[in-house]
Amino acid sequence: MAIFFIICLILTLVIYILYGLARFISYWKVLRKIPGPKPLPIIGNALDFHDTPEAIFAKFAKYGKQFAPIYKLIGGTHFLVLISLPEDIEILISGMQNIEKSGIYWSLHMWLETGLLTSTDKKWQNRRKLLTPTFHFNILQQFSKVFIQTTEKMLEEIALCANQEINILPLLTKYSLLMICGKIYV
Repeated sequence: MAIFFIICLILTLVIYILYGLARFISYWKVLRKIPGPKPLPIIGNALDFHDTPEAIFAKFAKYGKQFAPIYKLIGGTHFLVLISLPEDIEILISGMQNIEKSGIYWSLHMWLETGLLTSTDKKWQNRRKLLTPTFHFNILQQFSKVFIQTTEKMLEEIALCANQEINILPLLTKYSLLMICGKIYV
């Protein structure tokens, strides 16, 4: 009985590995045509991003200039395709066929459930239709005076801390909330 269990476990593991390998190969056939830094076997470009946030940002900027307007990065069995032309981004985000979320979003489901960020298909489309008018240029233009006044206040407060190291996060939080509430209180 134990041998049967071990054989089933090994067989399941082999099938899982073969499925992952087949999936990787099918993606690779398409993505190998996209330029990018040369990946190492198994780990891909993962070592390029084992650094400080500043250094990682610098790597993204370097690769963006070197391989523009599109390049790929590989991390193990995961592919990341980065694009920089607004026209390409518009094509990707304008259609309904490109709203399927990657596996990374599944970790957010416990926390956010299926809101605008994590939902797909009709649920995403309905929620997006509800929110889109809120961010229309004419509506945002009504708030430009509040945005300008609040930004000026924040810059004045930052200027008071000249030549000092400050934590900008509390300031951004404070003034973001003031912008949101500004139409009512300012």
